[in-house]
Amino acid sequence: MFCVNCGAPLPPDGRFCPACGHSAPQAPASASLYQTYVQNLSAYLRQDPLYIPELKCVMFLTQRFSKALCNMHQYFFLLDGDEVNGMWAQQFSQACTHFALHNYKGVPRGLQKAVVVYPVICQTRPNPEVMAFVQQPSPDHFAAFEFPILLDLTGRQLTFCTTTKVWGFAMQDGIRKAAWETLTMSGPQQIPTPPPNSY
Repeated sequence: MFCVNCGAPLPPDGRFCPACGHSAPQAPASASLYQTYVQNLSAYLRQDPLYIPELKCVMFLTQRFSKALCNMHQYFFLLDGDEVNGMWAQQFSQACTHFALHNYKGVPRGLQKAVVVYPVICQTRPNPEVMAFVQQPSPDHFAAFEFPILLDLTGRQLTFCTTTKVWGFAMQDGIRKAAWETLTMSGPQQIPTPPPNSY
């Protein structure tokens, strides 16, 4: 868990934040699954998560080259979201995309650079509205891709859109594969077609 006051990581059984002294909330059972997942992903990616207070989630930033030799900046936003419904999921996805596009640094997008935003809603009981939302094609952005994902922490399943749109069709298989490899912590491999839900 993270401190609600300053965003610093909290020790598993700590009652107070070591950074600011604010009292730590009691963690629900879902938070321990979420926290364990974030810690495992942090170890897999070999980077600490960055807490984004305005989004109330953690973020990891990675890079990869696409088959078209485009440098892809990948923003993974992970939200502990058992209470999230379809409308909240849509707002979270839009807010993550806005944050990534306004905080991207480097050569202008479109010049062999692209941004991929993965808003990941982590739930222990998948909400049917969220599941329906993430399976829909997301809005188009110039040299940027919004790819919302539902991560079922209990059933160990990923749900995302498998539809290939005309806009960015050459990049979409790589985007799905990068999401699969990163979030299942399976490393470079061929993504199953169609992707199985469990990892």
